Amino acid sequence: MEHELSGPEATGDDQPVVTAPEIVMAGPDDLPGGLYDDATGLADDATDLDDDATAELDIDGSLLDTIEQELADVERALALLDEGTYGQCEHCGGAIDDELLVTSPTTRLCAEHLPLSLR
Repeated sequence: MEHELSGPEATGDDQPVVTAPEIVMAGPDDLPGGLYDDATGLADDATDLDDDATAELDIDGSLLDTIEQELADVERALALLDEGTYGQCEHCGGAIDDELLVTSPTTRLCAEHLPLSLR
């Protein structure tokens, strides 16, 4: 079933009737004045909305990844507390300074073994 589009033909102008399948298959020279540009403009708008939604999902996804990593770090710290090894450096086995544990309770390395960017 072909769907006719509303437009100049609805007002009684002598413009030809263009069906939806014709628009889909048409090139810029195949449709009456400006209709192709209108259709491609709508398609571009839809693509922009899709890009915005994808970007929003990327942001939400990265935020979710961060939260999941923080949760995993807290669960690991709690497991170490249950084992009686909380506050021991995973690299050397030495004690992690209380001051460092207060500022970063999920840290698993002593100050000596922390990467410089985290000191």
